[in-house]
Order: sequence, then C-alpha cells, then structure tokens
Amino acid sequence: MLDLLKRLRSFVFGVLGGRTVPTVHRTFLHPVLGELRFVGSGTRPGGPIDGTWELTPPGLTHRVTVEFPSAGEPPSPDDLAKLEKILGDLDGFFERFRSAAAGEYAGMVGEPMPADWRTAFRLDHVQLPDPEEAEALWWVNYWCEPALHWLVVTFDGDAVFDVGFEG
Repeated sequence: MLDLLKRLRSFVFGVLGGRTVPTVHRTFLHPVLGELRFVGSGTRPGGPIDGTWELTPPGLTHRVTVEFPSAGEPPSPDDLAKLEKILGDLDGFFERFRSAAAGEYAGMVGEPMPADWRTAFRLDHVQLPDPEEAEALWWVNYWCEPALHWLVVTFDGDAVFDVGFEG
C-alpha cells in the first residue's frame, strides 16, 4: 500500500510539475563493457527521452556516465566500439592530452601533476559525437579532487581540441 501511495504521489507531482513521462530505465549487456544502464525521462509521452547510460568499466570501481547520440535507444555498434577503445586503455587515452592537462593542473592546483594521473583524476563522463552533426566534437570529463573541478577534454574527431577545468 505504501508503495502504491509513493507511486501515486510521484505521478501527481510529475504531472503538476510538467513532467508527464515517468523515469525510463533500460539495460544493455555488452560482452566487453558489461552492463550499461540507461536512466532518463521525457517531457511528454512519445517525445524525446533525455538521460545517460551508466556503467562500471573493467578496471574501475566507480560508475561512469556515457551519452550516446542515440539518446535512450541502445547504442550503435560504432559507438560501442569507440567507447570500448577509450575504456580499454585508460592510461594510453590519458597520455593523448597529458601535456595539455599538466599545464592546466599546475595553474589550477599550484603544483605539478602527479606521474600517476589516477591519484588526482577520476574518469566521470564520456559524451560521444553525433555523426549527423557537422562538427564531430565530443568530450571526456574527469573529476579532479585536488582542484575540486572537472577537467574537460574536448576532441574534434580523434584530435584533442581543448583541455580545461570547469565547475
């Protein structure tokens, strides 16, 4: 009975607040990446759904959020391959922008970046590019505990486009 009342309350407040579509949960099992879980919501029945996918990549103990161009639909094989490439070699991926990140880190924290990036940074979010967009910009966010900000690395295709702290 209590569960029914909670669901009814959530529905009423959702309608009064303008949100008429309940939270959407989907799961997708990938042979290498493991379980990807989508959590999102929409603003109207049949309308677009906004949200993110979550997973705990192999080798990490925390969840990482991912935004695919396919929104709430299962990710395309190309997007999964790109994510698998990023997550499959986190150290090699970080090396692609280490020198730019080191300068930003020194400016923000006031000391040199540690040799082991994992002591200062934690992968937090990946947003893959939409192939239908004219610009192929995409980014990866790392939480940096010493700076108490996110390091945002923007890519244009495969090239590093920008590295900086936000938030």
